[in-house]
Amino acid sequence: MKSQKWANWPALWGLRSAWALAFVELGIAGFDTFEAIQEPALRALFFLGPLGAYGFGGLLLDLSLARLAPRIPLLRFLPLAIFALISTQSFRFTLATMDGPLRWSLFAIGLALAFLILRYDFSASPKRQQMTKRLAWVVVLAGCGGSLLYLAIPRQTEFREPIASRPEGPNVVVITWDTIRADVLPIYGGKGLTTPVLDAFAAKSTLFEDMSAVAPITAPSHASIFTGVVPPTHAIRSNGPFNLSANVTTMAEHFSKNGYATGGFVSAYPVRGEVGFARGFDVFDDRLPIDRLNRLISIGLPSFFWLRPLSLGRRFAEEPSVEGDTILKRTGNFLSKVKGPYMMWAHFFDAHGQHNPAPEYKQKAMAAKDQAWPLPVQPEACGERMTLYRGEIMELDWMLEELLAQVETTDPGLDNTIIFLLSDHGQCFGEAGFLSTHTPSLTEATQHIPGILYIPGEQARRSNFPTNQIDVFPTLAAAAGLSAPEGVQGVDLTPIAMGQSDTIQRALFRDGFYMEAFQFYLMGGAAQDLLTVIGQKRKPTSEGPVKNRSWTSREDLRKQALRGQGWKYLKVFNGDEFLYDLTTIDANGQRDATDLRESRPQIFQDRKSRFLTLWDLIPKNEQISGESSSLDNTMLEELGYLGDGAH
Repeated sequence: MKSQKWANWPALWGLRSAWALAFVELGIAGFDTFEAIQEPALRALFFLGPLGAYGFGGLLLDLSLARLAPRIPLLRFLPLAIFALISTQSFRFTLATMDGPLRWSLFAIGLALAFLILRYDFSASPKRQQMTKRLAWVVVLAGCGGSLLYLAIPRQTEFREPIASRPEGPNVVVITWDTIRADVLPIYGGKGLTTPVLDAFAAKSTLFEDMSAVAPITAPSHASIFTGVVPPTHAIRSNGPFNLSANVTTMAEHFSKNGYATGGFVSAYPVRGEVGFARGFDVFDDRLPIDRLNRLISIGLPSFFWLRPLSLGRRFAEEPSVEGDTILKRTGNFLSKVKGPYMMWAHFFDAHGQHNPAPEYKQKAMAAKDQAWPLPVQPEACGERMTLYRGEIMELDWMLEELLAQVETTDPGLDNTIIFLLSDHGQCFGEAGFLSTHTPSLTEATQHIPGILYIPGEQARRSNFPTNQIDVFPTLAAAAGLSAPEGVQGVDLTPIAMGQSDTIQRALFRDGFYMEAFQFYLMGGAAQDLLTVIGQKRKPTSEGPVKNRSWTSREDLRKQALRGQGWKYLKVFNGDEFLYDLTTIDANGQRDATDLRESRPQIFQDRKSRFLTLWDLIPKNEQISGESSSLDNTMLEELGYLGDGAH
């Protein structure tokens, strides 16, 4: 009798084993992962995905192995063996990286549910067994079918016809070229490249000779452009786990409130709509390549085993940005449909990262490299990269021509369109020891950026007045005949652009501009050193899978600075302090190569004191989300923003 019982296939044993695995993995993923998911469809698939995928496998095991069980009793252990094998990777990762009572509690609940479903006896009631089978197939169809349907339907940007509610007013266009330092551009004295379109555009605009970025990082810099306040106020301090503060007004919100149609078209993951950049836009397009697959995989890696085959060895995240020609298609679509005055943002990411210009522009850059200026500080390490960087800029110049032609379809001759072209930050090529990177730097290579303002009917000018990204919002508002909202820290630059004044009085930044490099890093790792990790109660730092909410910051790379009046005071969180003279240029074109703290002690103390005073005056809205999805982690890692080697 005992052997007969042992030989019989337990009721729904494959399904129970599979769902036990699903409950364990749901416990591992935790609700912090769930809360990081934005889309309702993905929230549903967070639960239905593993239950459906594993349920399908469990039902197949029941159908195929039940008939063989009487002849091969050991088959009874096969589902459990499969369950244990699959769970091993999740267990290893969990034990190595789990922290916090909530995550351990959820893990325990998952194990408890797994144990209960394995212990439950369905054979006592055939009716109950039949109902469970029906439920299982419903879950399988919902989980597997829902996942396939989600992948099959491309994510569409909500594109209702953008119609302005105000009958007239100038159009406003913001163009941001990601990762462009001012000194390489011919209009700022750079050599080794040609930018005829940019040159012609600047020749009928106001060019700000001394424009600076608030941070060397994409998200906080763009947030300052569109809010008119510095990072401590708008709360986006890095590309990491931050959301835009609800206490600030965005440029799109302001223009939309004043009757403008608004459209935003961005080309990189750090400025995605989910963290706040979409606020106020009628149309905001942040779609990326293989977008649906990315988002589906993001709901549970590395905790959900069923998603790993879809990741294709993590190749799904190799394209966390789109090229400029894609942005041009999207802006063209918007401009062909918009009616009435509009405010449009076009973001081009092409000069960031690996620097791979089209062959035509690569050849031009290589041919002119001997005449290039400024020079890379470490030519052996990044000389070729800087040459390719110049090729990317020449390609951006062509894109600018295409974009301006699109804008002219709505306003021939640009007689009723205001345009501000600038960058979010620059790039280091050996400055301060940083090779082809920008995130840890507050050097002039990353902080001195181009700024060009076009106002119809105004004469071309070059201004030495110190300006900053926070000035863009109030300037464009004033140029359009609007008042800037309360709380904006920048100033209106139109008096300079219109030749009415050479200087403007500032309330908050009279002594210089605040800057910060608060890059956050994702620290995680493989669990191969499991005993050491557990014994020392620390998280691994070796290369390997990353864990949600494991953000930290290298204090020796976190910096704050005060830039102004010809000097830069720099404070590093490890205790180091520096003073640089911005009026002196060395043989490589550097303005901040020599620390003068010891030789100019009085100036050092004065700038430090002014920095501390300014820091106390800056309103602060700390809003760390504390959570990031697996997609966040992987996308930012692919862009070079995570780990010690971050770009």
